[in-house]
Parts: sequence; structure tokens; C-alpha cells
Amino acid sequence: MAAFIMLMGGWKAILFFFIGFCLLLGLTVFIGRKKLIIALAAGFVLQLPLGYAIDKFFLTNFWLKFSIFFFLILAGIYFLAIFLLNNRGKAAFIKGKTDKAISFFTASLKLFPVSSKTYCGLGIAHSKNKNFDLAIKNLKEAIKLKPDYSNAFFHLAAAYNNKGDEDRAIEYYSDAIKFNPDYSKAYFFRGSLFVKKNRFTEAKKDFETMLKLNPNDVDAQKWLQKLQSL
Repeated sequence: MAAFIMLMGGWKAILFFFIGFCLLLGLTVFIGRKKLIIALAAGFVLQLPLGYAIDKFFLTNFWLKFSIFFFLILAGIYFLAIFLLNNRGKAAFIKGKTDKAISFFTASLKLFPVSSKTYCGLGIAHSKNKNFDLAIKNLKEAIKLKPDYSNAFFHLAAAYNNKGDEDRAIEYYSDAIKFNPDYSKAYFFRGSLFVKKNRFTEAKKDFETMLKLNPNDVDAQKWLQKLQSL
């Protein structure tokens, strides 16, 4: 870092690190926090040669430099705003303030309308408010953007189940399982719907799978005991 500051000058170093910080925070919207560690390491390694190259070789005109730096600052602020809106939406939802969560997720989507995670969060919040039509609409948007989004399929199934459309609920729980075979809750809720449909053999298989994934689940144990006594 000291070498970077010496090469770039104090204010330039601060500028590059600010831009990098904002852009990397924004990346969490797309890649998640686990992969962010790799992005941070890569960003730190690349900042020095990239910044030095821009400063020394590619740009000699002051106003051109200024324009690019200004653009990068705006990009950093833009991604930082998306990150903060999503985080505030998640925090509001956890606290049970679903209306605020909906406002934050909606604002985030106005800035970046191609985030599958944000559409999913908005759909879950609408579902919590029992506005199942809007929940379905947003969850389907999430799936359009990410066709293997198992969590979106799970909550889409739950929304249809709450509307009384059990066949579609089973279909989407199956999709959730297809894209995430270890999704224990999906097995449980699909199994419960199979029981309602008198499809006991399929229900038994789902509860058995659920217990393999989560052996201490009391509700699944009770359902399986009932089915074994039939």
C-alpha cells in the first residue's frame, strides 16, 4: 500500500481505493459475499498496475484523466447506493417492516433492474404482506434472470400454495428441488401437498428425504409415522 501511495500520489491513492471499495461493495449484489473475498484480493492486486498504467502511459491530457476519474467515482457511488438499498431492505424485512423492505427493494431495482436477488427479496416481502399476485410477478422476474434460482422457485411455490393452487405449488417445489437437491424445506412442503392429494407414496419419499437431510425435524417425523400407519 505504501508503494502504491508513493507511485500514485496521496490523493490519487485515496481516490483509487475509494472507487475500488465502492465497486467491490456493489459486486456483492451480483456475486454474493463468499465470492467477494476473491474479488477483493483480485482488486487489490490489480489496482496498482492499472492505476499506474492509466496515470503514466494511457492518459496525458488532464481533462481526459479528470473525466475518467469522475466517471469512475459516479460508478462507485452508483454501486454503493445499490448495495446500501439492498442491505437496508434485508434489514427492514428481518425486523418485520415489510413495507419499508418493499420500498428499499423497489428503489434498488429502479437503479439496477436486472438483479435476480433483489426481485426475489421483493417477491418474498410481498408474499409476507399476503400480496401473492405481486409476489408471483416479482419471483417470476427473478427466475427469468436466473433460471436455476431454487430459492425463487421455493417462494413462488409457497405463493401459489397460499393462493390455493396446489398443482402449481407442487410443480414449483419440484423445480426448487431440481436445482437444489438438498433443499429440505421444499421436500417437506411438497410432501405435505402430496398428502392432501392422497399421493401417499410420493409423500412418504419426500419426508424420508427430508429426514435424511434434516434428521431432527419433528414435523417430518410425525408425518412419516402417520403415513407408515396407513
